[in-house]
Amino acid sequence: MRILLCLLCPILLSGCPAGFAPLIGTPAGQEVHKEVVVYYGASDGERGLTIVAQDVDYKYDLIFSPDGNRKGVRLETRLRYKIRYENGETRELPFLESGTSNSSSSRLQGITRIADTPYWVGYAYTYDSNETNKDRNTSFYTFSVFSDTALRAHSDLRVAKGPIRYDPALRALRYNGPTGPMLYLALENRSIPAP
Repeated sequence: MRILLCLLCPILLSGCPAGFAPLIGTPAGQEVHKEVVVYYGASDGERGLTIVAQDVDYKYDLIFSPDGNRKGVRLETRLRYKIRYENGETRELPFLESGTSNSSSSRLQGITRIADTPYWVGYAYTYDSNETNKDRNTSFYTFSVFSDTALRAHSDLRVAKGPIRYDPALRALRYNGPTGPMLYLALENRSIPAP
């Protein structure tokens, strides 16, 4: 009985009456299909610096698939970030790379330089909480603190409707949490009730 169940599981899980059909292929390259500037350097030391988000399609040449041999098939889209310096140099930020839904709201937003540090702080929409707990008044966001070389911190937080804005005096993002106004203390990677 267990052997039969193991053989049937791939058929049932694949949703295909023909059963499990693997994809076999080789990488065929990447293609940037959309690029958006998400941060412009404003201070004297950052003039000309930008951070860009790119939607990148990863394509494959399929040797074996249910539809046969196919070339340049997009199987994955990822969200990638780069810093561009005024002198034309670029630096990829692989620690921020993520899967994407091709939605502008899933990109980092509200990116702000934290004064007197090498860090920026920003936030990205993750998903509506009503997808998991039927609370239509909150959504999940990822708050990220990063430099040009590493991710310092990141937190997934439940955010109620309303603006998210940076408070430079506190080095914190102000937002509405499910229980009221909150502060995300960027350099400490923690949230507290707002005073």
